[in-house]
Amino acid sequence: MKQAVIFCVLIEVLASHSLCQETSVTRTLPKATGARYSRSLNNIFHKSFNSENLVPLSQQERVRLYLTRTYGMGSTLGAAAAGGFEQLINTPNEWRQGSQGYRNRFASSYATHVIQRTIEYGASALLSEDNRYRRSLETGCWRRSKHAITGAFSSTDEAGRQHLSYSRVGSAAATAFIRRTWQPASTGGVGDAVASFGFGIGAHVGQNVFREFWPDLKHHFFNKR
Repeated sequence: MKQAVIFCVLIEVLASHSLCQETSVTRTLPKATGARYSRSLNNIFHKSFNSENLVPLSQQERVRLYLTRTYGMGSTLGAAAAGGFEQLINTPNEWRQGSQGYRNRFASSYATHVIQRTIEYGASALLSEDNRYRRSLETGCWRRSKHAITGAFSSTDEAGRQHLSYSRVGSAAATAFIRRTWQPASTGGVGDAVASFGFGIGAHVGQNVFREFWPDLKHHFFNKR
């Protein structure tokens, strides 16, 4: 189970590499003065970016991001790798080995990804939630890591306020149970759905940590003269 969680996070991190450009610009903005808290139970999400400099997400951009994140090459590669890992550990065991078993696992992984992204897209558009990750303007590994972790559960509204992302958390939960409808008996239980939900959220955390620190690591190791 532990190895599966780590693998799923790594796959999502690798798939998110092509999307890092959209998040790197935020760190160059002036540091926010007096980061605010939301006046609700959602105030656990501390805002460490300057909302006054944020560009609202247009409907055209929302559609473009949905198509890129859902049907782009990274999604196909991620599903292929996830299917290969499930093939390696032979889960679900009812699908067995061989080319047909791999096709089943690849199709399952890809369908899971498409369904979750589609539900998240529809819900985020309806609720006017912006789920794009914005790198922290704070310093220190722990503060930036905390920002990346909470970013997996939060979104920004049109006014620039950060709050719990109902579209992201809800889509992850819904997809975890929808996925059970085509899974065989060995992986079709409620416990498996809960585990899938954890994998999905953990993958978002891994994506955000990668997006937060990768530009700095890339600059340190590859841009030296």
